[in-house]
Amino acid sequence: MAKEKDPRASNTQSENQKKLVAVVTNLRMAAHGIKELYDGIMGVVEVLETCISPVETKADQVTEKPIKQNEKAMPVSLEEVRSAAIQLSNNGGRDEIPELLKKYGATKLSGVKLEDLPSLLTDIEERNHES
Repeated sequence: MAKEKDPRASNTQSENQKKLVAVVTNLRMAAHGIKELYDGIMGVVEVLETCISPVETKADQVTEKPIKQNEKAMPVSLEEVRSAAIQLSNNGGRDEIPELLKKYGATKLSGVKLEDLPSLLTDIEERNHES
C-alpha cells in the first residue's frame, strides 16, 4: 500500500519554494542596487579627484599646488571643447574654428595640446557669446 501525500504539505512546500524564489530575487536586486550605488560613488570620487589639486606636504606644513592663471580649476576634456566648437559652428562661426586652432598651433582639434584646451575652450565660449 502506497502512502498518500498530504495535499496541504505539497501546498506548503510550493509556497515555501515561491517565498524562497522571492527572497533570492530580492537579494539579486539588492546586490545589483549596491553595485550601481558603488559605481555611482566611484564616479563621484573620480570627479572629485580631478577637481582637487594635488597637495604637497613639507614637514607638518600643507601647501596646495598653485593654479596657473590661464588654467581652470577643473580639467577640460576634448569632448567639452568639441561640443563648444560644434555650437560655435552651428551659430555661424564655422570660419572662426580654423583660426582658433591655428592660434594654438594645430590644424585639427586633436592636435591641440592638453594644457591649451582650457584656453581654447574659453576663446570658443567667448565667440559663442558674441554670436
